[in-house]
Amino acid sequence: MGPEWYRGYTERMNRLCLATLAFVLMLFAGGCQTSRHREFDSVHTGMAKDQVLAAVGGPNRTMHKNGLDRWTYLLWTPEGGGRQVREIHFSEGIAVYVGAPLAPRVSAEEQDQINAGTLAERSEASSVFEILNDAPADGSTERTSR
Repeated sequence: MGPEWYRGYTERMNRLCLATLAFVLMLFAGGCQTSRHREFDSVHTGMAKDQVLAAVGGPNRTMHKNGLDRWTYLLWTPEGGGRQVREIHFSEGIAVYVGAPLAPRVSAEEQDQINAGTLAERSEASSVFEILNDAPADGSTERTSR
């Protein structure tokens, strides 16, 4: 029983410890994602921001748009179905929407057509500045209603 036996034994034990550690870490990481997905089901409209934070933790992304604070969560489905995106919209600190991201009312192409039509209607303006500011070409401050 010389040093050769001991060296082989420690190498096998090191590999076994590393494999066990990797397995435990994979279980722990997977369990956290599944748990967060399940906890998100408890979030509902009417909850305050601090209640949402206590239930599911902080969001992956935040944004303020159209007077609403929007929190985005990226969740992994427990069945291995992939990533799900969920949003919570807050008005004055209270959740007013919980669910999948809302689709825009019009596509980007439709919005381009709307914008082009609006600019074409106002093409008699002498500069882009007048179009953007609704200022008459003669420099007066009178505004027309649309």
